[in-house]
Amino acid sequence: MDPNPSRSFPQIAHIHQITQTQRRKFTTPQRALYPVIHTDMLITLRRWWSVIKGSFRDAKNDLRCVFPDFKCWVAALLGCILIGGLVTAFTWLSWLYSDPAGTFNACPYGEFNVFPELESPWTATGFLQITMSFGRLSFGQAKAIDVCWDIIIGRGGQAALAYISWRTFAYYVTTSMEVAPITYSSFRTIFVETSPGIYSTARLIRDFTTRKGLHSRIAMIFIIYSAILTLLFSTLASAMTGYTVNNISQMRDYQSNSVNFTQFKILLYTIHDGDRVGLTRDFLVTSNPMQDYEPVVVGGRVFPPEIKDPLFDTVDEYVIMNVRDFHNPSNTTSYYGHYNEIKLEPPELNISKHFGKLDGPEESRGLKWEYKNEVYPLDYISKNGLCQSTKDYAWGFSLILLFAVMGALLLWSIGISSMYMHSKRIMNDIHRISLDGEHKAIIRLFLAMHQELNLDFHSLRSEEDLSEHELSKLVQKIDGGSISYSSPIFWKRTGYKIRIREIRWWLGAFIILLAITIFLPLIVPIEHAEYLGGDNFYIRGYVWSTNFGPLLGTFLSCLIGTKTGSRVVITSVLTLVFCLAWIPIVVPNGKSYCAFNRSHFGGDDLECLLV
Repeated sequence: MDPNPSRSFPQIAHIHQITQTQRRKFTTPQRALYPVIHTDMLITLRRWWSVIKGSFRDAKNDLRCVFPDFKCWVAALLGCILIGGLVTAFTWLSWLYSDPAGTFNACPYGEFNVFPELESPWTATGFLQITMSFGRLSFGQAKAIDVCWDIIIGRGGQAALAYISWRTFAYYVTTSMEVAPITYSSFRTIFVETSPGIYSTARLIRDFTTRKGLHSRIAMIFIIYSAILTLLFSTLASAMTGYTVNNISQMRDYQSNSVNFTQFKILLYTIHDGDRVGLTRDFLVTSNPMQDYEPVVVGGRVFPPEIKDPLFDTVDEYVIMNVRDFHNPSNTTSYYGHYNEIKLEPPELNISKHFGKLDGPEESRGLKWEYKNEVYPLDYISKNGLCQSTKDYAWGFSLILLFAVMGALLLWSIGISSMYMHSKRIMNDIHRISLDGEHKAIIRLFLAMHQELNLDFHSLRSEEDLSEHELSKLVQKIDGGSISYSSPIFWKRTGYKIRIREIRWWLGAFIILLAITIFLPLIVPIEHAEYLGGDNFYIRGYVWSTNFGPLLGTFLSCLIGTKTGSRVVITSVLTLVFCLAWIPIVVPNGKSYCAFNRSHFGGDDLECLLV
């Protein structure tokens, strides 16, 4: 061993110098023990350094094995973009559903409802109903958008699904034929037809279930699933979109005049002795016209979050501190106003509240509205509200179908990426470079049938000697035939079950991270905090971006990682990249992420979550 470890291992030169300085202060027994301690430390550090280097080397080898050329890197990049885009769309829709924005509309689905946020788009009636629409369009514009969607997304997406799926299936079936033969029909469907049809999909299901299947049941199930999804995609893409007439909410006042419902204000308090604080008697404290209304429940009380009336904060603070319904009042001198500038002798102000707990419309009978100094109870509002159609249209989606199709595409993306990388790894192991194209597949199919059926070339020249019906019967007698590759099997057979058993912990982490990323709004609800002055985009975006790195890292680790060290390196690098990528977006804003909560007993609490 080198007597001066700092020369052979410069990373720990400072440790050697420090310990040499400290060694002069040691006693003789301690000096005798020092070389042992020093050597053990070096050995431990060198072992860790060797493990780290080996992990990076394993990760590099795994990447080279799966992505040997530029085309494979492009395919992997497109796969990551597709999966990332679907996860992002899922998250965006979850945010949109949990944090709705836009002008208040009591006619979200064509029927008047004073509490539209309580009307769920996930009911059975909303399966084919347009529950998320955009814009104010003419009929021609809405129709043009719908037709373009059907052509570009519907038909174009179906073609893309067919090409990617069948190309990947060809890779996987090639590796499967090294292990076990498949039928003539399955071979023709995968290598010759290159796209699914109703009849070919039915033949695949028949061959996989009753004849010769692939060596992996999971792969067979996924191939059938992908074929069915490809067949139905254009229909699903068309069914989940559409256009509908826009509606505005109207209300009949006591004089039977039709008034836009947004002109009605929520009645919050009535100050019966308002003349004591410079107001009129029976003074009505209301909210602004209803916009973006979604009741917020705080401690069993309901607050409209978009209240702009300057009197609300003053009255609300006074009510919390003094009114008997909210807090035990002290029958002493009280103060009123923004700066407590009005001194009030007992008793406290006589204030009535007009809102209560909101677990549903039936428990909200105390709510009232005000229009032109007239009070309208909830029963009147519910019975006299109506929806009036406008001359413009909105184009949008059925939220249930949109989530279902996106979920199906996300499952397909994960499965097709797994199958592609698994197949590429095996093909590299068996040194098979290319796939059978359409013409070569026809020749291989002919040779296999000629060998197994003992066909005479001359008999094929005359239709009278061997008809198609007779040839089909011959194939049925040999149970659909069998075709395989005759190259020697010198690679280790690894099915999906063995692979899943090896990566079960990483696969579990990926599933958990995927669920967290998609359902992030349920974990960081908006009603608990107002981020950036009411915009929670940055805090959710930061949490999402820091979570997306481990998500993509664990996914790639499950697909290409062969050792634990390689998987740790891939996950760590992608996590670091996504965390650093979000910093240029967050830091220039110079804003803190703080949650503002009003105390129930006066005072404001400001809790900074992230700076």
